[in-house]
Amino acid sequence: MLGKLLHVLGAACVRLRWLVVGLWIVAAVGITLAVGQVGAVTHNNLTLPGADSQIAYDVLE
Repeated sequence: MLGKLLHVLGAACVRLRWLVVGLWIVAAVGITLAVGQVGAVTHNNLTLPGADSQIAYDVLE
């Protein structure tokens, strides 16, 4: 059952290959734009007082 469904899906993707490629491109661009609009702003200023890596970082500063 699942094998037949996958065969039909694969055959449809081959027949409509340019539509499938176009849809993937549109999806990739849309996801990229959405992440850019709603993605969290990240900061690279984490401190862990007492950790060996924090001590080393403080020494380097």
